[in-house]
Amino acid sequence: MKKMKLVNKLLKRYISNIWISIAFRLPLILVISILACSCDSFDSQYPPTSTEYIDQECTSTFTTTPEISPTIVPSVTVDSTPEGLDTGFSIISDLSPGQYVVYSTITGIDDKGVLIGTTKIISIDGKIETTLFDDYYEKASISPEYQYVAFNKDRMIYILSLNDNSIQPIAGTEECRSPRWSPDGEMLAIECVRNDKDVVVLRSLNEEQTYQLLQESLHISSLSPLWSPDGKWVAYIGGEFRSGVRSELNGIYITTSQSILSGETLNYRNTIGPIIWTEQFSWSPNGEQLAFISDENAVDIYNIQTRSMKYLGQYDEIMLISGNVEWSPDGNWIAFSTMEGIYLLNVNDSVDPRLVKEGNSPYLNFWIKVE
Repeated sequence: MKKMKLVNKLLKRYISNIWISIAFRLPLILVISILACSCDSFDSQYPPTSTEYIDQECTSTFTTTPEISPTIVPSVTVDSTPEGLDTGFSIISDLSPGQYVVYSTITGIDDKGVLIGTTKIISIDGKIETTLFDDYYEKASISPEYQYVAFNKDRMIYILSLNDNSIQPIAGTEECRSPRWSPDGEMLAIECVRNDKDVVVLRSLNEEQTYQLLQESLHISSLSPLWSPDGKWVAYIGGEFRSGVRSELNGIYITTSQSILSGETLNYRNTIGPIIWTEQFSWSPNGEQLAFISDENAVDIYNIQTRSMKYLGQYDEIMLISGNVEWSPDGNWIAFSTMEGIYLLNVNDSVDPRLVKEGNSPYLNFWIKVE
């Protein structure tokens, strides 16, 4: 029953054009629409945990997409920022040293049904909070040196320069979403629709190359790619999300990044999985562990070296299952967003999560560490 529930959630999530969980956000959207119109008429049981590599005998290949015209992200330095211009990078630079989380909130819906809102940055003690962008982002990703933010809008990937506030699309990323930067800042791992199927794509920003993960079965999908901080792995959700298909095939998979870039076929030597059923997961800073939200409203950690699980806690009372999860840069905290707000969970003790920001369905995007 719980497995079928998660399958249904995955299906709903990836056929949605807005990419937001309707089950959790529709009431909020309806309330916002009613309020706006009044002012001015105008939207477990876990599956068996793999303790060994799974040999899927795939015939996956990675091919260059020749028709793509690359968009080159310019090399911009702080010195090139126009004097007096208030930019995302200047806002970050002015912050006191410490760790911050960046989140987005919905403030309304435009006449096309697109969510509008604001993106803010808040310190983990809740004492410092400021607006970073006057826009709503979901599944946005910041580059390693905090120079750029990648995000999806209208089913395409865009790059926002934090140095001059300019925005440009990435050619060839139509029908793509969920961008994640590589540790060196030279590539993006994204999820794209190709031949009516979701697939993981690695897109080089400075070269005319796109690598697509092709599976043997036409029904196998790969979703939500996430590069490990050490650059060795790419984690993603994989499986056959159809009724009547063995649910044991569905879950998180971890593949070596080198095998993807070299076009090596996936096999038991370069791929781990399926690990666990989940929609939300995040790498530890050392690239050795994955934190994830399970179908039991629990936060758990999977160690890819020992193939072991660590249970952190179950939190039904704060509706954890609806939110995103991100590991802090110093490795001590796991942040997650729910319908009630953003919480911080200490990895090193069993203390209950601490509410750092109360609000209606804020979306947690990423962490920032200011030295």
